[in-house]
Amino acid sequence: MAALNATSREILTLLYEAGHEAGLERSALLTRSAALFFLCATGNLADDLADGDCDYLENPTRVASGVQYLLHTIAFAELAASGLSSDAIALGARTLVAAASYHQVEVRTQTWTAALYREVGEAIAGRQWDAYLSLLWHGTPLFPHASEIGRAAGFVGHVVADITSQDPRFTGMSADDQRQVLGEARDAMTVLRAHPLRSVAAILAHAGVIGGDDG
Repeated sequence: MAALNATSREILTLLYEAGHEAGLERSALLTRSAALFFLCATGNLADDLADGDCDYLENPTRVASGVQYLLHTIAFAELAASGLSSDAIALGARTLVAAASYHQVEVRTQTWTAALYREVGEAIAGRQWDAYLSLLWHGTPLFPHASEIGRAAGFVGHVVADITSQDPRFTGMSADDQRQVLGEARDAMTVLRAHPLRSVAAILAHAGVIGGDDG
């Protein structure tokens, strides 16, 4: 529960609203959005451990690995119970593998450039949300748009979070590199605006810190 409570409830709300907007029936909506929130908590815990921010678990070096194992297992058990086919789950899992692999690049990088920032951000955040929306929207009319929306939304959210928290990977870049990243985030916002969905509008509403005509 501590790991779940440390994960933003706005994410759970966004997943629920996006699933509802796609027309998921109630059982699939609740099960898929909950399962994906467990996956978000798993990733959040991994990130907090890497950054030394896991202050919500007592003795995290001993406790956190078991918590991650539990959350990850519950997530895929619930995805399997939500009506998703094995092929759909496999596709989502492979996309998450591609996202998670870049965490090794992130934790080893000492000097950030705009090009590296985008490469890592599009992987650890963009591909992550590509997987989430592909799993959430599978079998719905919105599924064909899941990858484009997920990748753009993930990257925008990544940049917003780094600016808001003053993360060194953003603040440590040169002013020119920061401007380039902001321009790329605005390009991603343009992609999102092409999809007139309430859930997408909610993402754009939180991106004012990036600037442009939304802020």
